[in-house]
Amino acid sequence: MILVERHHRTMSSKIEQLEFGHESLGKALKERRLYVDVNQRSYAWEAEHVKDLFSDFENVISQGEHAEHFLGSIIATSDSNGKPKIVDGQQRLATTAMFLAAIRDHFYSIGDTERATAFNAQYLVSTDLHTMELLPHLNLNGFDNDYFRKRVLLLPDDPERKSVLPQHPSNELIDAAATLAAKQVKSIVQVNPASGTQRLMGWVAFLDARAKVIWVSVPDDNTAYVIFETMNDRGLRLSAADLLKNYLLAQSGDRVAEVQQHWFGMVGVLEAVGDTRELLVTYIRHLWISREEHTKEKDLYDTIKKNTNSKQKSIDLAASLFGEAKTYSAIINPGDDHWNPYRPEVRKSVELLTDLLGVEQLRPLLLSVANSFSKDEINSALPAIVNWSVRFLVSGGLGSGVVEMRYAKAAQEIRRGVITTTAGLAEALREVIPADSNFYADFAKARVSKNAIARYYLRVLEQQERGEKEPQFIPNDDPNEINLEHVMTLNWTNEPEDVVRAHYRRLGNMVLLQATSNSTIGNSPFAQKQPTLIGSEFVLTRAVGQLPDWNSALIGQRQDRLAGLALKAWPILPR
Repeated sequence: MILVERHHRTMSSKIEQLEFGHESLGKALKERRLYVDVNQRSYAWEAEHVKDLFSDFENVISQGEHAEHFLGSIIATSDSNGKPKIVDGQQRLATTAMFLAAIRDHFYSIGDTERATAFNAQYLVSTDLHTMELLPHLNLNGFDNDYFRKRVLLLPDDPERKSVLPQHPSNELIDAAATLAAKQVKSIVQVNPASGTQRLMGWVAFLDARAKVIWVSVPDDNTAYVIFETMNDRGLRLSAADLLKNYLLAQSGDRVAEVQQHWFGMVGVLEAVGDTRELLVTYIRHLWISREEHTKEKDLYDTIKKNTNSKQKSIDLAASLFGEAKTYSAIINPGDDHWNPYRPEVRKSVELLTDLLGVEQLRPLLLSVANSFSKDEINSALPAIVNWSVRFLVSGGLGSGVVEMRYAKAAQEIRRGVITTTAGLAEALREVIPADSNFYADFAKARVSKNAIARYYLRVLEQQERGEKEPQFIPNDDPNEINLEHVMTLNWTNEPEDVVRAHYRRLGNMVLLQATSNSTIGNSPFAQKQPTLIGSEFVLTRAVGQLPDWNSALIGQRQDRLAGLALKAWPILPR
């Protein structure tokens, strides 16, 4: 009743058409032919959710034959042919179907084929007597249905079941859940193998009669989508992406197929580069920041809903989400063909930003640059952004929140045509990018805790010392080939312990060595390290070895010199 009252103000006529009824999970799968709406999310339950469901079943069954268990609600509407479409509750239904399929498989495994065949026809797959077509009792969405049918619904000796492989992350979750279901069935039987069949049928009886849900029938998709926003599957809250998808579909009216095509097109693009369960929300947020306004993830859905308040705006947003997904995937995938037309330094910049520097807050800015700047300006902007990122990592300064806000504002100004060049972008970010004087001072006292970052800094400075062109584009090195050596070690006895600890991680105390050389000098005193340092192929390393001694004062002097090289290696505007 709370649900009805909540929506009464805006949907009174539709709410009056809602039908509420009691149902059990077993009967729903036995007596209905269910379809998960094609627009709903894929199977998303992790192992913990599946185990929780089975554990709850077991706890209630142990209380006796009269105990019931309430499992929330299932929201359904009907398609044009009157088939029930599941809008919310598919996770519970699919997991229950996998458990029932595991029981059927057990009966086959013990040679009780008669019971297995009857069980399969009752709960999982029936045959249309007119067409002899096999009719699954539960059909999942487009990403999952084929895999679910082959992995779960087909009989255990079917060749297709034996050969099917997951094609999407949600398929892998189905496989994991089905495996857990089989383990649960095995554990039930192993309590007393002699009465295993009787025990399993007790579980089935529970699902048929006492695993209760409230079945909510809604008159149309729009009503279902609105109600869906307020309801969650057990243990798995809807993400901003889930809510946004349903809102856009509800807003799109007679153009719902167009929005649906855009959405699944976007998912398909992003799925090729990462786990879309996490990446979707990140991408949507970054696109929104890039185009509209800075928004925190917790406010994303409400903000988009407030500003996308018409049919056309919803369609336009869906089109943008699909249209820019390929560019976003290229931003997080340096090997993408998207970067082929540009100078090699652009791809190297993407690699550094993605694989080494890991500055996720830059992505809205990169998205605007990649979509709005000319080819020549992209060639200069990406290397410049690498330099700014290094400067910010070294200097810190305003804090990541303030920097993200500045990046967001610049991204939006690029979209509006206010900023069209790399020089203009540098000017717009002047408050964020550390000036030469600040960068020099901060680099001269920098301590670096991440070895990969320290190796990158030293390799770039080595290239700068050698006069190499564009030294900052050194590729990620293999730590098995090039090691980072701390010349002053923590067991140094020439200076007080607090001085040693303060200088140990200063960049001036670090040198590069070939891995084999590094393994031979270990924690040796400086005098014993000198021959290896002098024999190094790295110019900056040899310079340390040629000194008569090594102490905190010399570390400071060396780091001052490295700071001077850093100004040249990472200029605000690359030459």
